[in-house]
Order: sequence, then structure tokens, then C-alpha cells
Amino acid sequence: QLAVDDRAGADRLFKTATAWEVMLLWPIHLTVALFASALLGVLGPEYVAARPTLWILAGAWMVATMVGPVDVMLLMGGRSVWSMGNLGVALAVNVVGNVLLVPVLGITGAALAWMASVLCHNLLPLYQVRRSMRLTPFGPAVATAAAVALGCVGGVALGARLLIGETLAGAGVAVAVGGPLYLLGLHTVRERLAIDELVRALWR
Repeated sequence: QLAVDDRAGADRLFKTATAWEVMLLWPIHLTVALFASALLGVLGPEYVAARPTLWILAGAWMVATMVGPVDVMLLMGGRSVWSMGNLGVALAVNVVGNVLLVPVLGITGAALAWMASVLCHNLLPLYQVRRSMRLTPFGPAVATAAAVALGCVGGVALGARLLIGETLAGAGVAVAVGGPLYLLGLHTVRERLAIDELVRALWR
């Protein structure tokens, strides 16, 4: 679309791709964040103390997912130099953040530095794409995908955690109940999320 200057088509594709990312990845991030202690406990009780790192990283990747493939849009729009510059900024933020935060906060500091790097690598191109190309990932499809994920997966997982506890059993119930409910929710909004198109693309 960008090659033939079809901005409207590119904008629709951008929004749809972002909605698909949210639809596929937010359930994972939500479940990991809500059952961080149980998942880390599989590795050993001493790892449970690192649960803030999972909260931080899950939040960062949810934001990154919410803005969609912005770097790809930047590259497809012929702004490869901007993309390389953004990567350099993100790398610098990561290095400086680790140097400053790890001695004080340990692994939590490393997670904060990584979060800052991830946000830089996604929010900078978001600003550039919106300003220079007049494209945005936000729209009804993205809002719908986020709402279904939060309601079906996040709501059920939070309920399971409150009723059963932050345990593997609670996580299992959350997946067993929230998974089918999420699929049902996606089925009801499949046209808005263009799910049939995604299925056809995956099976080609």
C-alpha cells in the first residue's frame, strides 16, 4: 500500500496487524503477570523474589504490542535511517540503565532498564510514523482486542488468583476457564478483528 501511496489501505493494515498482535499476545502477558510467583516457583523458591521483573516486563511488552509493528511501518515507509537511530537510542538507554540501576536494584534494575529500552524502541517510531506518515495503530479493532483479552483472560485470571491463590492450580483454572471463554469472545467479534483473514493467511 505504501508503495502505491495507498495511505488508507496502509492504515487499515496497520490497525489490523496491531489488533492481531494484541489478540495473540496479551493473554500470555496477563497470565504471566498475574501468576508470576507460581511460574517462578517452578524454578525454585528463591526465584519467587524476582516476580517484580515479570510484572515490569509484562507491562512493557503489553505497551509494545499495543502500538503494533511500528518499526516495520517505518522501514516500509523508507525511513530505515530513522529506524537505525531509534535502535541506537534504545541500546544506549539499556546500557546506561543497567549501569545505573543494576548496582542498586539488582535484577529489578535490569528489568527497568530493559523496559525503558523496549518503550524507546516502540514509542519513538510510533511518534515518527504518526507525524511523518499520518498512520496510527489505534482504532476500534485494537480496542476490541484489548477489551476481550482483559475481560475474558484478565478477569478470569484475576478471579482465579483471588479465589484459589497465586498458585499453579490457580493458573491452571485460569487457563482452563479463561481460554474457552476467550475463544468464544473472539468468535463474537471475529469480523471486527478480521480473524478469518488471519486464519487464511496462516494456512496459505
